[in-house]
Amino acid sequence: MSVETRPVAADVLDPELWLQENDDERERVFAHLRAEAPVSWQEDREFLGMAPGPGFWSIVKHGDIRAISRDAETFSAAGAMQYFDWPPEVASFYDSIVEIDPPRHTQWRKIIAPAFTASKVRAWDERIRRICREVIAEAAPLGECDFPKHFAEQVPLRITAEMMGIPESYWDDVIEYTHSYLHCYDREVLPEGVESIKKACTELAAMAHELAEFRRREPGEDLTSMLANAEIQDEEGGPTRPLSDDEYASFWLTMVTGGTETTRMTLNHGMELLTHHPDQRERWRNDLSLSRPAVEEMIRWTTPQGYFRRVANRDVVVNGTEIKKDDRMVLWYHSGNRDEDVFERPFEFDITRDPNPHVAFGGGGPHFCIGLGIARMEIADFFEELFQLLPDIETTGPMVRVHSFYMPEAKSMPCAFTPRTISLDD
Repeated sequence: MSVETRPVAADVLDPELWLQENDDERERVFAHLRAEAPVSWQEDREFLGMAPGPGFWSIVKHGDIRAISRDAETFSAAGAMQYFDWPPEVASFYDSIVEIDPPRHTQWRKIIAPAFTASKVRAWDERIRRICREVIAEAAPLGECDFPKHFAEQVPLRITAEMMGIPESYWDDVIEYTHSYLHCYDREVLPEGVESIKKACTELAAMAHELAEFRRREPGEDLTSMLANAEIQDEEGGPTRPLSDDEYASFWLTMVTGGTETTRMTLNHGMELLTHHPDQRERWRNDLSLSRPAVEEMIRWTTPQGYFRRVANRDVVVNGTEIKKDDRMVLWYHSGNRDEDVFERPFEFDITRDPNPHVAFGGGGPHFCIGLGIARMEIADFFEELFQLLPDIETTGPMVRVHSFYMPEAKSMPCAFTPRTISLDD
C-alpha cells in the first residue's frame, strides 16, 4: 500500500472561509478535499489569542469518519471538543465524558444511561409536546418575532432544564452562558475572547455546584441528582468514590450545552429550510408519517456539531495516508454528511431521504450521542405542533449566524404568522 505523509490541502481554518456569505465557497473547498485529498494536513492558526498548535489531519470522508469513530483503541477522544488546546484555566471545563476513552468513558456513560432508555425516552413525548405548545402559545399573539429567541431557544432550554432539574430562576443565565461556551470567531458572542469563555464556564460550574448541594440533600430523578450522587471506580474492582468537583462540573456543562445548543441550532436551520422549500413543508404538514425522515434530513443538513478531534494511539494508515502516533485528526461531520459517495443529491434538502446514514450524532462507536432519541423527539414534536398551531409561519428575513467553525448558530431570524390566542386546554 502506498502512503503519503503531507498531502497539500486547503486552509480550512481560514476565518474568512467560515463567514456566512462564504457558505458556497466552503462547500466547494470540502468537496475538493473529498475528491482530491480525503486525509490532508492542516497547519494550525492562532485562535482567540492562543498560539498555534501542532496542526492536524482533516478527515472529510463519511467512511473514514465512521471507521475512526468506532475504533476507540486506535483513536483517542482526548481533547475531542476542539482542534486546539485550551489554556489550563479553561481546560478542566471541557474534560468531560466527550473527551475521555473507555473504560473510563463507559463507566461515566452508565451514570446517565438509565435516563435514556427507549422506554424513558418514549415517556417524554407527552411532556415535550406540552412544552412545545406552551412556547408556541406564548409567541402566538405577537404576529411577528425573532424565531431563535421566541421558539428555538425556548423549547430545548425548557426540556433540558426539566431533565436536569434546573429551576426557572436559572434559565436566563443558562441561555447567556451556554452561548459563550461554544467556539467561534465572533466578538459579539465572545467580546473578551477566551476570558468570555472562562467567565461563562465559571458561572455555569457555580450553578452546577449549587444544584449539586441541593440534590445531595434532596435527591430526585433528574440528571443533576444522578451526577451529584454518582459513585465511580478508578480501577476495576477498586473502591468507589464520588465524581470530583471538576469531573462533575464538566459532565454537567456537557449535558446542559449538548441538550440546548445542538437542538436549538437544528430548529433554527430547520425553520429556514422549510421556508425556502415550501413544497417540502407542505408535504410534511399534510403527512406527519414523514416526521422521522424529515427530522433526519434536517439534522443531516444542519449538522449542529461541526467536528470532533481524535488522537492516534499508534502509527496507522487512514485512506492511504500515514498517520503517526500522537498525531491529531479532526473529523469534519458536515463534510461527511455531504459525501457524494454516500448520499445521492447531497446538496438537496429532501425530507423523504431514506436511508439517511448521516454522522451528525457522531459516526457511531462509544461516543455516539446518548441524547439522540430525545433530540429527535423534540424536533419532530415541535414542528408537528407548529404546523397545527401556526400553519402560516415563515421566516421574513435572512438568518444572521454566529461566525463559527464549530457550531454556526443563529443570532437572529425574523418570522411572521397570523396572530392568535392559543388555549392550552384545547
